[in-house]
Amino acid sequence: MEEMEREIIEAMETLNEDRLMEYATRLFHEGYNFFAMQNLLNKGVGRVGKLFESGEYFIADLMFSGVLYNQVLELYYQKFSAVEHPKLGTVMVAVMKNDIHDIGKNIICNVLRTEGFQVIDLGVDVDCQTIVEAVRIHRPDILALTGVMTYSRDEMKNTVDELKKQGLRDQVAVIIGGSCVNDDSKDEVGADACTRDPLKTVFFCQKTVVEKYD
Repeated sequence: MEEMEREIIEAMETLNEDRLMEYATRLFHEGYNFFAMQNLLNKGVGRVGKLFESGEYFIADLMFSGVLYNQVLELYYQKFSAVEHPKLGTVMVAVMKNDIHDIGKNIICNVLRTEGFQVIDLGVDVDCQTIVEAVRIHRPDILALTGVMTYSRDEMKNTVDELKKQGLRDQVAVIIGGSCVNDDSKDEVGADACTRDPLKTVFFCQKTVVEKYD
């Protein structure tokens, strides 16, 4: 088992699709846990990120790692989505205006659905007014804003400020994520939470719903 786990991490690091899917499928049929697999993929993607930062990988490689990530999780997602889950709450997800990077958003949406949340996916390049109006109409429990480009952080703040102006901020919990955020972003944006980790996003959403409806 440990050897196959190492193979998963290394296959993701080297962007070896055949090898990755071979071992991911083998572990899947052995009953491997969804979140355990996600943890392995996260380690592999972390290595890809370092190779990108060092100049050994390019943006296309980074994007391909996201495709592989989703491809593996889709295999596991199909298994878990076949199980009936009580609907825990509603999460609205959006990538900010002028940002079209959807890999992280798609991962978050899949993981949240797996955990039993209803997900409203607004897509990419979504402007502030569209998000605020969608919150007014759908009344989600949580609003998840994400982005890769640095200016996405400013759009997140604009969205939270507009929610306040429209009297909607107290009705929805806001979590922000993506590579555009850092440890200081939560307070800068005025969000309730900030993370780049899909699992921490899920934990925040679970906690928020429990506290809201308990």
